[in-house]
Amino acid sequence: GSDLAHQCADRQLTKRTAADAAIESSKIGYGMGYCFGVINTASEILQARGEIRLPDGDITFEQVKKIVTNYLDAHPEEWQKPASVLVTKALKQAWGPATAK
Repeated sequence: GSDLAHQCADRQLTKRTAADAAIESSKIGYGMGYCFGVINTASEILQARGEIRLPDGDITFEQVKKIVTNYLDAHPEEWQKPASVLVTKALKQAWGPATAK
């Protein structure tokens, strides 16, 4: 959970030298890939099982990520749990059967 919160955080390059910026850019890229992979995989599994229903229209990854990061920000006491558990909770809270229309 804490790794997911860190990797999904919006970050900007802060390094000044080209070499440091390249290393930092690589870390940001890794983090976004990790974030995307966890969230995308969990959401696809939940959709396939019928546990969540996405709203009609195009939903972007950034919108889904915002739901997850808002959940993480609101529940730091749960950060010791696995990332997939937290993503599941966030998405079910937003789009679970009780919220489906």
